[in-house]
This record gives sequence, C-alpha cells and structure tokens, in this order.
Amino acid sequence: MFPLKFLRRLVGSIIRVDTDKPIIALTFDDGPDPETTPRVIKLLDRFEAKATFFMIGETADKYSNLVRMVSDAGHTIGNHSWDHKKMPLLPRHQRLASIWKAHTTLQPYLQRLFRPPFGEQNLASRIDASLLGYQVVGWSVHGNDWCERNPRIIYETLMSNLSAGSIVLLHDRLHEKSLGYGVASKDLVIDREPMLEALELFLHRIQGRYSLVTIPELIRAGRPHRGLWFHQTGQS
Repeated sequence: MFPLKFLRRLVGSIIRVDTDKPIIALTFDDGPDPETTPRVIKLLDRFEAKATFFMIGETADKYSNLVRMVSDAGHTIGNHSWDHKKMPLLPRHQRLASIWKAHTTLQPYLQRLFRPPFGEQNLASRIDASLLGYQVVGWSVHGNDWCERNPRIIYETLMSNLSAGSIVLLHDRLHEKSLGYGVASKDLVIDREPMLEALELFLHRIQGRYSLVTIPELIRAGRPHRGLWFHQTGQS
C-alpha cells in the first residue's frame, strides 16, 4: 500500500493552496456564454479582479470570440472537456479525445489546467489528464449556484467557507447535461441572474480583504494542497 501522502502528491488534484497571502482564486465553469460571460468580465474588471474560466470545447468552438475576449481581459482559460460528459463513464480513448479536442479548440489561449465535468474522476481519468500534461484543479469553496436561486444564500455560502488560498467555484453557464445531475430545472440552466447578483455581493464584500488571482498565480504564491478528489459530490 502506498502512503496517503505519496498518493496525494502523485495523483491528487489541487483543491486549494496553502499561502499566507490574502489571495483567492475565483473560477467559472461550463462557459463561455454570450449573455453571461461578458457581464462576468465587466464585473471582474470593475473590481480589478482576475479569474480562471474552465471552458467546454464545443461551446468555445461556437463562441470563439468570447474565448479571445476572456483571454484579452487578462483571465486564465482552462479545459473542462469537449462536451461535459462524466470522465469515469467514458472509455479511455473517448476521455483522451474529449480533453484533447477541447485542448486544440481553446488554443492559443489555453493553459494546461483541467477540471473534470461534474467534479467526477477516477484514478484512470486522473492519470489520463496527467499524461496529456494537465494539472487537475478542483475547488474548496462553492455557492451551490447550480441549484440555488437566492443570490443572498449563494453569497453567504461562499463567504462562510472562504479563507486565504481558497479555490472558488461558480458557473457563467450551466451545461445542458447538468439537468438531472443536481440542476433541478431548465430555468436554472438559462437564468444566471442569481449567480451574477451573488458575484457582485461577493466582490463588494471581499474588497480590502482578499485579492482575486488566477489559478497559476495562486499556485505560484504558496504550496498547492492536493486531495484524492475522486467522484466529488458537486456540480461543475
């Protein structure tokens, strides 16, 4: 048996960073979205904040102008697979194809950061991502924005779990495949207003307390904390 510490270092996913600096990383999944993503960018710009966007390849292919816009605004772009299928359920050749097809679509803006759809992976899918040169990134804080319609509750959930080095999960879009996997209705897929309102509250509240940086910046500022993050309960 391998020691747990060794397994975390070998195949663990980054879920937060141990740092003394008052910084956190805000991440957005499932985009880009022609309605929501530009509004998120404007909000981040207003608060001089940077974020990381884990994008779906097939959506990025449709809205390539948004991919460029996010990158030009100084944000980091990561890989969230081609079509948001659960990695552990796919044969190996399909997993590799999904990651690589998104990889080629997101060029030249992509950094090799991967977040598995729905936050679900197993040892085989984790190794596959590593073989393609990717660091796998999870999260330590989320606001349940895929199932909560009350902006205040989303905001309070985020704030209650926040600390230096946190990786925060939100969604600038919800993929249609999310229906039936924690997302209760199609209205939540379409309507990102609760998330946007919660995001504005969040950005107001953390002013002067935390700076928002990209995942690569966060990693450089401390020691990544890795977890054996398999079959994570959650939505991404």
